[in-house]
Amino acid sequence: MPALEPEIETNVATVPEIEPKLYYADKAIFLIDWIAEGTDGLLYLFPAVAGGWLRRVQYAGPCAELAPVRPEKARTIMWFVYGDVGPVTIVSG
Repeated sequence: MPALEPEIETNVATVPEIEPKLYYADKAIFLIDWIAEGTDGLLYLFPAVAGGWLRRVQYAGPCAELAPVRPEKARTIMWFVYGDVGPVTIVSG
């Protein structure tokens, strides 16, 4: 029987390259914000609502606590938050 992939990784440094680069705070009790890498190379925090990327701010929290979102789900979220709109977008393949 082949080994199953884990649903999420808990350390951003050990995560293989994923696209789009979308994360959430691993220790969060409630998910109210997403964190993503912008095309300018910076991490941004933005609300988990429709159009949330348009209200992003630069993320200044600890990167060790970020867990990646699975690529299939991340693509849907990127669309929902308008992460592909504007001069800086969410990094994607």
